[in-house]
Amino acid sequence: MENDIWNEISSFLNQLRCENINRESYIYFQELANIQLKKKMEKEKVNKLLDHISYEDREKLKQYGEILEEEAFVSEQRAYCQGYVDCIQLLAGLGLLKKSTDMEKIISEMKSN
Repeated sequence: MENDIWNEISSFLNQLRCENINRESYIYFQELANIQLKKKMEKEKVNKLLDHISYEDREKLKQYGEILEEEAFVSEQRAYCQGYVDCIQLLAGLGLLKKSTDMEKIISEMKSN
């Protein structure tokens, strides 16, 4: 049951984070746009290099790149969830949210996942 709750919360947060980049509250980081452009330019150079190495080495590098992308996504998701936990704790600390065992369980579940 608790895992089902976490899955629902995780799904909701992921939708909120990823789906609507045109919403008014969306935060834009110029630094991210700069890095994405730099990554695109470097990827073209790397693709040219990949043409000159063996198939096995090319596959190893591609697999490593996929792992790096997955790590970045999970790290971003963790930071996003940490922000929610911090916000909940801030609101509770200010007395705007009542502390409850359910809230503590959800936060505990988020910390362990």
